[in-house]
Amino acid sequence: MSTDTAPSDLPEFEGPTAQTAIMALFGMYVAVEDLWLTTKGIIEVLKPLGVSEDATRMTLARMSKKGFMTKQRLGRETVYSIGARGMPVLQEGYVRVHDPDVLMQDWDGQWTHVFYSLPEKARNLRRQLQSALEWGGFGRLQNGVWVAPGVLDVDRLVSVIEGSECVRAFTSVPAGSTTHDQILREAFDLAEISRGYEEFIERWSPFVMDHNASLHRRLLVNTEWLEITRRTPMLPAALVPTDWPARTAQDVFTEVDRVTSVDIKSAVS
Repeated sequence: MSTDTAPSDLPEFEGPTAQTAIMALFGMYVAVEDLWLTTKGIIEVLKPLGVSEDATRMTLARMSKKGFMTKQRLGRETVYSIGARGMPVLQEGYVRVHDPDVLMQDWDGQWTHVFYSLPEKARNLRRQLQSALEWGGFGRLQNGVWVAPGVLDVDRLVSVIEGSECVRAFTSVPAGSTTHDQILREAFDLAEISRGYEEFIERWSPFVMDHNASLHRRLLVNTEWLEITRRTPMLPAALVPTDWPARTAQDVFTEVDRVTSVDIKSAVS
């Protein structure tokens, strides 16, 4: 393992979860270059980000069991690549992270509504549905009712969830005294979303001009940006304030990701 940067060269941060870090690492390199990474190499890459060896091993085993990763023996080493279930997730995540615009420019005024009714005992299914809807850009309008701007493919979004047949979806436009702005502000916490972007800008702006190829720094900025894109919907440019910080945050991410780029084959040995 080549330690191309020390933790002191990273901004102050709350370490990512093992799953987020692994998904970011595989999305950055494995999905793009069709690589296999050793267990030892993955452990050493994640360790400076605060991810323990035990957490890495358990997460790899769990993700492999679920089909997100695939593994095989190579001599005395176990190596991992992307499994059948993991590839579409990583490809979609890559698009979300590197999308050229975090705002919806050509919005036609339509909203996609999703609603479901589940018994209290179906807590696990409810959590899965909510997680999928949040990843898809939906906000909760009220209990069991979620909404997102634009016309979205809800079937694809929830297709991997057992029990998704309970979901109903339709598209609509506001009627009567209901306005787009009301829907937006009731379904999404704009202040919290804006604060997340601003904190990202503050933390990472100092590294925009620091052209230091660094696997750990690149992995950390990718894990944080991945988490932001996971919980942040693509909102219509016409509805957000003129000083909305999303574009600035994305520009900062794009530049830090570029200047820290490093060949993983030279960093993991």
